[in-house]
Amino acid sequence: MSVGTPDNEQTVIDNITVDVARAAPDSNPYLLVHWLASLLRGLGRRIYDFYPDLRATEKRLMPDTADAETAPRWGAIYGKTIIPASQATGSATAQGVAGGFIPLGKTFTSSDQGYTSTSSATISDNSISVLSITLSGTIATVTTTSSHNLASAVPVTIVDAVEPEYNVTDAAITVTGLDTFTYTVAGSPTSPATGTILAEFTSASVPVISTGFGLSTNLASGSPLAMQSPEVDVNDTLNVDFGAVGGGSDEETIDEFKRRYLERMQIPLAQGSAS
Repeated sequence: MSVGTPDNEQTVIDNITVDVARAAPDSNPYLLVHWLASLLRGLGRRIYDFYPDLRATEKRLMPDTADAETAPRWGAIYGKTIIPASQATGSATAQGVAGGFIPLGKTFTSSDQGYTSTSSATISDNSISVLSITLSGTIATVTTTSSHNLASAVPVTIVDAVEPEYNVTDAAITVTGLDTFTYTVAGSPTSPATGTILAEFTSASVPVISTGFGLSTNLASGSPLAMQSPEVDVNDTLNVDFGAVGGGSDEETIDEFKRRYLERMQIPLAQGSAS
């Protein structure tokens, strides 16, 4: 049942005036220029100030209109807590000279966000088997037999294709998937390419985690990560691989949290129920 409250301060003043006139019939609280009337008007206004707070408190105590202070208490009754903000994770591709070493805990920045390597990595000369190369116009699409861990900034050499046009050195690639990338081919070789083809590149995959929390820590594929201090034989900038650096989320809002615990209240767990 809702708490009954007056709509305006004049109602409170009128009620007090009636009560005083009834309790002290010799007084004249209706005389506007009298000190008693002034006292009652001031008292009425100050009393009315409490009613908006009372109405707000009533709403705060209800599960569907709870605020940031009272909603967590309602959620806790049903085993719900506010989902905290999370960090972004993923991998970036480092380039340089084979043997270059990126240590655990190496720090990087991208825009105004910080990131840290979660394990060490060593740059090496890599070779990965190519499942297929198909040509559309001048664009060759390479599909590798496993994830290549490449970023678009990494130059790739293609070798051992029977059709020589497909064989390139340090080609500029565009990564299109975890196991695919494209590059430009000169000429018009037959498609698909034939032979036991290899893709070669010099790089290292470095797993990273954001030091901050929230959506703003997520990075798209290809985003640069600048090392905060140089490492021998390692380029100063890494690039996020196709998997992206993701999973960073903001703290759950109160409205989102209330939707979760209200659903739990409205659809209780029961044997045979989908919930």
